[in-house]
Amino acid sequence: MFSWLVENDEYGEHVMSFDMSNEVFITTPLPPRIIERSRPGDCWNSLMFHNKSLALDHCVRDRNNDTETHNIRVLGEYGVKDSWTNLFNVGPLEYLGPSIRGFCNNSGVLLQVDGDGCHRDLILADPSIRKIKDLDIHGTSSMQILNYQESLAQINATPSSRILDRS
Repeated sequence: MFSWLVENDEYGEHVMSFDMSNEVFITTPLPPRIIERSRPGDCWNSLMFHNKSLALDHCVRDRNNDTETHNIRVLGEYGVKDSWTNLFNVGPLEYLGPSIRGFCNNSGVLLQVDGDGCHRDLILADPSIRKIKDLDIHGTSSMQILNYQESLAQINATPSSRILDRS
């Protein structure tokens, strides 16, 4: 499944997913409270994965205190509006911009924060115990964390290597 955030006049902001195995598109509305609170510049949404489930990071910026709070929700079933489950909140944190890069274990959140000069640092936050750990990983503002999933399909397979001997 490949998913991205889109916005149009009919649905507003929502998740559009493409199921590669069935070659169909699926539209999933965002939770109602997220749509109501969205104000340009004060809120933004981003998608990522949490334990093989699609997750939504809804970030709300408080301009008065220059802080942000991230509300993390997980999608139970594609195409079903009421299947979003509130996982946890991160923050309020000092304003960092769109900074959640992924998850570690069950409750760890990987955050990208300003470092020296134009570098960005990766830290691990555990919202359940409100603890932060510096991972001593440095990158640029375009740092990405990608999920890896093992597959039995060979990347560099030639057509003859895909044929199974059925004898």
